[in-house]
Amino acid sequence: EGFGFYGASGAKGFRYTYQTNFSDSFSKIFSEVFCVPSVYSCLYGFGYHDGSKMLKLDALQIFQDEMDQFAPDIQTEILLSFSEAAKGCTKDLQFDAFVTCDSCDGRGYPPNAKVKVCSICRGSGTITIPPFTSTCHACKGSGRIIKEYCMSCQGSGVVEGVKEIKVTIPAGVDSGDTIRVPEAGNIRRQGSQLGNLFIKIKVADDPVFTRDGADVYVDSNISFTQAILGGTVEVPTLSGKIQVKVIILVL
Repeated sequence: EGFGFYGASGAKGFRYTYQTNFSDSFSKIFSEVFCVPSVYSCLYGFGYHDGSKMLKLDALQIFQDEMDQFAPDIQTEILLSFSEAAKGCTKDLQFDAFVTCDSCDGRGYPPNAKVKVCSICRGSGTITIPPFTSTCHACKGSGRIIKEYCMSCQGSGVVEGVKEIKVTIPAGVDSGDTIRVPEAGNIRRQGSQLGNLFIKIKVADDPVFTRDGADVYVDSNISFTQAILGGTVEVPTLSGKIQVKVIILVL
């Protein structure tokens, strides 16, 4: 099988997370570089004073929350006929994905919910630990705290559902090739970055044609007379049947 990777705008899909070792590396850097004995035990434990109580934040957790802004990609497989793979086509595709919650229109809370300014970031939506700046983990970057949540999505703004898209399959794809559809994957929360959709191609065997790379082969029977004297024979192609002249070479 050949392998190719394409970008593009009946299949059984499965969800997977596009993972990275960034979080582990970041944790190690924070613990080795910034962690020093003190009254806070570690530099990345720090606080903001809110009235009579001290709110202690974990910087590592804040930056791990930042990684959660990136939604997982989705991988699915699609089966094409030999002709569809050779000529290219447009397919309607359905697959399981996290989609915007219809109950709250992706807000995560009812329209009449009470809103307060986030006391952690003071409404800015970000937390700064020089030289780093990250989304506030308390308000998820909104700058607001809302205690009432949508019961359907539990405040996330997204629910499990089914996505439907049209995908353009370029001509010449083969089994094992992958098409990437940007921002057609999961959404983890409203406003977060969409994941991508990766479509793995599988081409069905054809009873007439066989393929070797970019070449297409077909077998055609000729009579004994045609083999001796030559003539014409009707041969199927991807565009229809054609007449092919049989030439006898005399050595």
